[in-house]
Amino acid sequence: MNSRVRILFGLAGALAVARFVLVPWLGAQADLHDRLYAVTRQLDRAEAIVAAGPDLQARRDTLAESVAELAARAPQAESGSEHRVQVQRELRSAVEAAGLKVQLFEWVFDGESTPTGLAFGRVRMQFEGTLREVAEAHVAIEAGFPQVFVRSLAVNVRNRGNLLGTAGATIELDLYYQPGEAS
Repeated sequence: MNSRVRILFGLAGALAVARFVLVPWLGAQADLHDRLYAVTRQLDRAEAIVAAGPDLQARRDTLAESVAELAARAPQAESGSEHRVQVQRELRSAVEAAGLKVQLFEWVFDGESTPTGLAFGRVRMQFEGTLREVAEAHVAIEAGFPQVFVRSLAVNVRNRGNLLGTAGATIELDLYYQPGEAS
């Protein structure tokens, strides 16, 4: 066997060792590094959560207190047509007290707010009057009904720049209440 063949066999052996031993070993080392890095990151996050535990607990307690305070603003009511009629009368009288004419009152749907334990009804109202009256009605609803949250208000002003010009408004409200026992 001459020296060239020996060198070629040596080179082929070295390449075979590199391909079947060295490359898989380096791949396993890289996988091991990636797993250790992921575990280290998880432990760092867990350590940060444990360190922030008392602060998170205090924030959770504060949030629970504020949710309970807001939920207490909602009146106790039974879901159903009696409650709907009462709400419609109250809202209609607040809007009409501002000098507006209610054109549409519709109960869009009922729902529940699971985190607060409250139920709500979504209402859409359309009314027409002067821009000043629309603003007064909006303020009367916001100030007079603490359990009402305005979802949207769209105002169409016909005589722009004039507070006494005609305006049409569509308001969508969520009315929260504490669900009572059905009778």
